[in-house]
Amino acid sequence: MLRVVIRFAVLASLLAATPAVAANPPPKGPSSAEMSRGLAREVAGLGYSVTRDLKAKPAVVTVTLSQSEYLGHLAQLRQLRMINPKLPDDYVLSHIYSTGFSLLVDYMPIAINETFAPPGGAKTVPEHAHFSGVLTYPDGKGGQTSEEAVSFDFDRALFKRIDWAKFPPYNLMSTAPRFTIAPSIKQKMSEEAQP
Repeated sequence: MLRVVIRFAVLASLLAATPAVAANPPPKGPSSAEMSRGLAREVAGLGYSVTRDLKAKPAVVTVTLSQSEYLGHLAQLRQLRMINPKLPDDYVLSHIYSTGFSLLVDYMPIAINETFAPPGGAKTVPEHAHFSGVLTYPDGKGGQTSEEAVSFDFDRALFKRIDWAKFPPYNLMSTAPRFTIAPSIKQKMSEEAQP
């Protein structure tokens, strides 16, 4: 099963990652779609929601992560190794934008797999898709606010070239066309990194 360890590093070190695009077909074993569905089942209820408009050209996929929900499931996220088990709660709570950003990027391979290799066979499989990662968090006035944190494009040809069993999610930053981190999220992560 695909397990990922999120390393909360400085944004610059994440951007230095190299792509893990496979030159050869992936080895035998569970398909990337099967692994993706397994992980998707494990993270269900941990604050993620996904909407898809597969009829749009390109298709539009939005992954939303609720800060209020994921903060209530830190133990499960650590168990799944989506948050480094060695990071204490006070670190995670003082780096909520960095944590949310990392968790969004961590989930994107699931969204990509479910878009280009949908469960139950090929219903509508787009050639191209635009992906957005949105964080929702308390607005300080008793409500919630949403903010796009990350966006990128992807296509079926690139999807087929990647060995998803070996692909670290943070490699999306250097692999996905037009990978963009929202300036406001960059600023908030930078502020969190200040001593």
